[in-house]
Amino acid sequence: MQDAFYILKNGEQLGPFDVSEVRAQLQNGSVSKDDLFWSSGMPEWKPLHAFPISEKSEPSPLRQKIKAAAE
Repeated sequence: MQDAFYILKNGEQLGPFDVSEVRAQLQNGSVSKDDLFWSSGMPEWKPLHAFPISEKSEPSPLRQKIKAAAE
């Protein structure tokens, strides 16, 4: 795993996860879009509603980090 993402759900830190695992958890409802995520290099935790569900929906500040993690 090149880059790891962590999820903060109900005060509990989960992970590490890769990009596809985070996307799968969002899609299957294991985590809420209101839960938080973080990865090395990010200054703070962000809500999962900011995590791109698909490559086409990636916000540009995360696009390079997500693509690098997936490679």
